[in-house]
Amino acid sequence: MFAALRQLTGIAGILLFSSVSWAVSEAAVPFGAPATAGPRDSLSIRRAADPIHVFYPRGPCEGSHLELEVFHRDSRVWAPHPVHERVPLETCQVEDAGKLLNELRWRCEDPGLHNPWNVGLNVFDPRVTESCAVGELRGADYRIDIHVSTPSRSTVVRSPDRRATLRGSVRIDGLEGVAYDVLLALDRSGHTPRDQDRLNAQLRAAAQLIDSLRPRLGAVRIGLATYPNPQPARGESRKGRLELPLTSDADLLQRALTRIKARGVAGSPTFADGLEHGLNQLLLLSGGAERPAARRVLVLAAEGHAAPFVADTAPDPVLFMRLDDLAADARKSGVRLHILALGGYAEEPTPLVQDLVARSFGRFLRVPVGGLDGPLFSSVSLPQPEEVQITSALTGTRHAAHIDHVGHFTVEVPLEAGLNRLRLKARTSDNRHHERDWIVEYDASQYLELVLEAERDRVARERSLQRKALEVQVEN
Repeated sequence: MFAALRQLTGIAGILLFSSVSWAVSEAAVPFGAPATAGPRDSLSIRRAADPIHVFYPRGPCEGSHLELEVFHRDSRVWAPHPVHERVPLETCQVEDAGKLLNELRWRCEDPGLHNPWNVGLNVFDPRVTESCAVGELRGADYRIDIHVSTPSRSTVVRSPDRRATLRGSVRIDGLEGVAYDVLLALDRSGHTPRDQDRLNAQLRAAAQLIDSLRPRLGAVRIGLATYPNPQPARGESRKGRLELPLTSDADLLQRALTRIKARGVAGSPTFADGLEHGLNQLLLLSGGAERPAARRVLVLAAEGHAAPFVADTAPDPVLFMRLDDLAADARKSGVRLHILALGGYAEEPTPLVQDLVARSFGRFLRVPVGGLDGPLFSSVSLPQPEEVQITSALTGTRHAAHIDHVGHFTVEVPLEAGLNRLRLKARTSDNRHHERDWIVEYDASQYLELVLEAERDRVARERSLQRKALEVQVEN
């Protein structure tokens, strides 16, 4: 039903709604202050069939809550909302989208003689249907492993100073080092000033991301692509355009962003084409003999009002199969997907998006209208090792390892005779932690021999001093 509601936005002028934007909650999972639940009416209604997050502005109300009623189709009567009769103002809640137009009514809780019921919500105000953030959807997280190269488990350490040097690395997704190849695929679809604003928001966010990564450029390379490409040049695809190959030159990247802004928006939203184009370009440009350990990251920004981000009672089977194949290709190639839906209705991720994230190394985030001016790509994580600590179970001592520029660590730890259990703890730049134990066997025979040798030297020195003292006495 909400799919049909979205189609009505083009004829909003002939529909009369309240001039004030309102929203209500169907579920007891508030995003702001919790709603106060009232007694359930005997006329129960089913849970939200098409849930959407909506926002309550204060409007003309002087109190803190709204009173809500719903219309029951079978009995054709208005009755208090079966989940809550009162909803706090200036909060985000979940409502059934199919009831927003004419099966829900509200009024201020303020006392007074003139306090009429208002039927329907101003669903054409984007602040109502687009301003509430929904939770980030995450696939499999980055895998962190601590690899110890020396000493190996089979090595018995024999050293006269009772110390061993541990060397190793912190591996992320099975790869050593801190190299990343990142492709930003920007959506330039549209024809209106609002669409140009959306593109400008992406360009500002891309510039912010590039600036934040300047200290890491070299180990990190960034490329730029756009989609769609309705007027391709020779050799280009209509699905998208490679604006700049992977590079570590921040100035080249900034100039490429300027060129994209000058070209402006064009074409219709084509998320699947953008995903296919971006994935193909990243796989073509990344890796190779010179960077075999570079982790691949595809960041794809998209129009949030278009498929696959909008709820539909009958998802396109062709789109489903395309996204399924692309998700499989991303997973097989070790590509991390970061997908951002810009604007659009503040609803839960659609089944198509959920499947895409689940089948790939994906992450999904819907950016509400009010968040387009912020750092859109701040959720893109490129973790690197930042700290390794080693604790000895026998001595209780803790030592911080030195981590070099490629993520390798080295540290000297004191040992006791026999088996030494060491606890290694790693922390990455995105504050994730990983632990593992490592056993080092220490043979103290060389240390004992060193102690005996030192004792023999001490005794020899004392005897020499005594002999000199005796000789001096004889001369007197």
